[in-house]
Amino acid sequence: FGSSFFDPAGSNTRVFHLRTLTYLAHQTTMAKKTSPNPELDEVVQRPENRTCADCGAKAPRWAAVNLGVLVCIDCSGAHRNLGTHISVVKSVTLDKWNPKWIATITKIGNKIGNDYYEREMRGQKLLESSTLEKRATWIRQKYEKKEWAPRGKLSPGELLAQGRNPDANAGGGG
Repeated sequence: FGSSFFDPAGSNTRVFHLRTLTYLAHQTTMAKKTSPNPELDEVVQRPENRTCADCGAKAPRWAAVNLGVLVCIDCSGAHRNLGTHISVVKSVTLDKWNPKWIATITKIGNKIGNDYYEREMRGQKLLESSTLEKRATWIRQKYEKKEWAPRGKLSPGELLAQGRNPDANAGGGG
């Protein structure tokens, strides 16, 4: 066989270039593609939503839709492990959202969510560099056990479900 027919080095180079071109084509397509949830674009771009509600990682693309907060991919895994009775996780860019989820994330967002779930926190906040084990423990403390939430106050999601202002706890209401 001639080198033009069987050339492992050339083949690897061609595969690398093919993968690079495929990746670039995908990135271009994604940049031009409209979001499956265009109404989320404004919510995601709000300053308080540009970082993960839990670890502070930039550009979170996942959400705990029932809690109304945006999270990074690493924290989204810990949220999924809580179970859907606590946290329902959806992708901002891949999943189609129902109107209730859109309303929840629009009305709550990371600021209101963290104002409630981290109100009494005195220790260090989760970091982007935290291990998956640390994330799992910290996120369970925050959302399932509500260790740092104000006692006797409804969560923003619970207030919203009752047709009330999800930010009512900011002023001490409940």
